[in-house]
Amino acid sequence: MSELLGDYAAQVELMEELLAPQPVVIGLEGGPCSGKTTLIGELERQAEASGRPFVALPEAATMHIADLLDDGLSVPDLAANDRPAYLQLQEDILRTTVHGIEDAYASHADQNAIIVADRVDIGAYVTRDEYRRLQQCLGLNAAPLHTHVDQLVYLPSVARENPELYARLMGSNPTRHEQSAEVAATTCAKNLDAVRMHPEIHIAWGGEFNAKIQRLAAAILQPEIEGEIKFAVPESEGWRFVRPAIGRADLLNTIAITQSYHQLDGQEFRLRRSTNEDNTRHYHFAVKPGNGPQRHELQRSLSRDDYELLKRTERIGNVLYKFRHVVLDEPEEDGRRRLWFADWYKQPNLKQFHLETDIESQEEYNALAAAHPKFTVTTKDARHLAIGNLA
Repeated sequence: MSELLGDYAAQVELMEELLAPQPVVIGLEGGPCSGKTTLIGELERQAEASGRPFVALPEAATMHIADLLDDGLSVPDLAANDRPAYLQLQEDILRTTVHGIEDAYASHADQNAIIVADRVDIGAYVTRDEYRRLQQCLGLNAAPLHTHVDQLVYLPSVARENPELYARLMGSNPTRHEQSAEVAATTCAKNLDAVRMHPEIHIAWGGEFNAKIQRLAAAILQPEIEGEIKFAVPESEGWRFVRPAIGRADLLNTIAITQSYHQLDGQEFRLRRSTNEDNTRHYHFAVKPGNGPQRHELQRSLSRDDYELLKRTERIGNVLYKFRHVVLDEPEEDGRRRLWFADWYKQPNLKQFHLETDIESQEEYNALAAAHPKFTVTTKDARHLAIGNLA
């Protein structure tokens, strides 16, 4: 009995912490010359106009590589000829990144601040074994990408979207050592491969650059204005969507998800455990405050112990099991590539796929709805997007 009472007190305390204001950490990733610096500038401009607490953490690699260049050394030469020194450089970059995020989080612990970290992962630049050793040197159980970052935003290099433009732009950053579009495109592909398993990945690929940057900044600072469009299809239709992506190597990740709904003192919430292909696990808590179209999801990362504590609260309904296939679709007319989440449910009475993607405007909704008349749209703010079932 005393154990149950202890559980209850700890659960109530944890719920209060989760529902209180706290920062959200967003990692920016992308290939060389992808627009991350431009995006941070636009975020700073919009944050100042809106009054939203915002912190931009500079790319640690840029600072350390600049010091290297001052000493007359180059990153490619170091990587090829002095691997220990190169790995020390990567360890320094990783340490600076982690400390920067932790310090910013501590400084804004009681605010709904947005903390944006420019490049949080070094997986594209070292082998997996080297990365594990560097994590151990810093006392980390996993890559900071998985332990310190709530959401990940990926921008592809212009070398993959427009190689000729990259050739004109590559001299704009003296710390950039990818001196051809081919090398930059390869680095970009390695970077996406390194970060693709983050469960909250968002990809901004293609479209008119300035408009993309403005929309992306608004979505980061005001997540309530972004909507989702989704629909359910039979298993056979879902596999016809997913299998071509596997053949094109555009299936970024397959996540095994265990999901359940609970309540504590009248507060309903969702718990989710996500397991990646490499057995990396993430735990999340979510509630949807408000009613009707103004509802928006509040999501927090959990430790495994906190997840297990909340899992012992009263459960609502059955536990859901599904596989989430994260698919980067083929380019559209404007060069945009859309990120889809294809959820395959494993319940005996729910043998179907749910397909879902983000939408940013009424026009985008209209175009997708016309192409797929059985879409059902959900939104976080009725002022920005239509609502309803178009079936």
